[in-house]
Amino acid sequence: MPDDAFAITVTLATYAEIDWVADLERQLFGETAVPLAVLRDWYGTNPNGFHIVRAAGERIGHVDLLPVKAESLQPFVDGVVDERSLRGSDLHPPAERGLVRDLYLESVIVLGASKAIHDAGVAGLLQALPAILGLLGEPDRLRWIYAVAASPAGHRFLQRVGFEQLAGANARVDGMPLYRTGRWSSRRAN
Repeated sequence: MPDDAFAITVTLATYAEIDWVADLERQLFGETAVPLAVLRDWYGTNPNGFHIVRAAGERIGHVDLLPVKAESLQPFVDGVVDERSLRGSDLHPPAERGLVRDLYLESVIVLGASKAIHDAGVAGLLQALPAILGLLGEPDRLRWIYAVAASPAGHRFLQRVGFEQLAGANARVDGMPLYRTGRWSSRRAN
């Protein structure tokens, strides 16, 4: 869906754009960034969770949402494995959309040449999020979206959009706090 002020659009990423996503994550997260091979593996299983944010046609960010199978998500939520341990086989493919209950927000990055462009990009992404979620699962069956904060900016973003912290960084092998939200879900479970 476009944001008219800066011509913000959010579209499905192409396979070729996964290289750009990996480079962007590596620039911002350094050694903790998910390797390109893992991103490609995830994309190969379910490309519907990979989206590019553009302003006036130029890439300014991305969001990766993963429909992780329950048996693979639980060890991650428990903090005994990190996101880099997840493989394509741990994700629901598009044909299993009806089985998806929870999602993992692997990464969201929105940059901009100015604060106004950045803010418009974030607003455009949040506006597009319900449609993105609908590609990954049936909205009336989705419960939670999980995320970790890899940076202070990530922590602020997650709190701003309604995520609650479930576990501290010291309780997890990845050393990052775990968050969860049901904000965009019509069904929640404890």
